[in-house]
Amino acid sequence: MPLASERCGFGFNPVLFFAYDPFYVQNAAMSHTEILESARKLPPVERLHLIDALLESLDEPDPVIEAAWLAEAQDRLAAFERGELPLADLMPVLDQYR
Repeated sequence: MPLASERCGFGFNPVLFFAYDPFYVQNAAMSHTEILESARKLPPVERLHLIDALLESLDEPDPVIEAAWLAEAQDRLAAFERGELPLADLMPVLDQYR
């Protein structure tokens, strides 16, 4: 999914932005309250860039959870291939929830 800043037509690379910002490097130990106060002073476009960078940082998958889901999917596929899972037509199942 494109970043909000890309959808708005603004090019922004948060890695380059923060890597070359001396204010950011000097204040890397700011509390979340101080960061929020500083962020509120930014122009709207820069706040949008910051939001994009923060949201993108949350999209990192947890390898433990990913491995567990992969194992579950492989187990279900193997059970299906062995004929151990009951099958149902989609439409009657959906009709139950309408």
